[in-house]
Amino acid sequence: MKRILAILAFVALTFSWAMAQRLPEGIARPQNYNVTFTPDLQNAKFEGDETITIQVLKPTSEITLNAVDIDFHDVTITRGSNSQKAKVTLDKPKEMVVLTVEKPLPAGTAKIHITYTGILNSEMRGLYIGRTPAAPIPRSMNRITKPPSTSPRLRTRAWQQSPTRKSSPTSRGRAKSTR
Repeated sequence: MKRILAILAFVALTFSWAMAQRLPEGIARPQNYNVTFTPDLQNAKFEGDETITIQVLKPTSEITLNAVDIDFHDVTITRGSNSQKAKVTLDKPKEMVVLTVEKPLPAGTAKIHITYTGILNSEMRGLYIGRTPAAPIPRSMNRITKPPSTSPRLRTRAWQQSPTRKSSPTSRGRAKSTR
């Protein structure tokens, strides 16, 4: 009996944790990500410029996105000819941000434009730097790797990709001159 109770408690805790990491359903759906990265190898950072085309499913003043280790500089949400600056509220434990606009967005197509900076980490998560072990830093930084699909929140604001939330990504990298 104790074993069954322990298993049920484990399943309940696992399920509640997994649900806490989900984005709100039925508010907005991504259609396209257009992302440009500019790495700064000397400082182990990158600049991002991103436009996400979304389908707003019902009127809302808030859009929730996944994000980790990202500093947001400017966020604008445009619906038709109406643009609004969005307030960014970080929820660090959930690895999410909430973008809030003053006037609710009506249902339909909208664009979220975000400029930000992030870190190029060495933990093989998100956008990271491959290093040559024998060479000193920063000369050892010999490449930036393609981020795995399992950690999009470290390189771009993203919805969880599921069969109902498929979108078409467009990514570009720009080299920043170090000379």
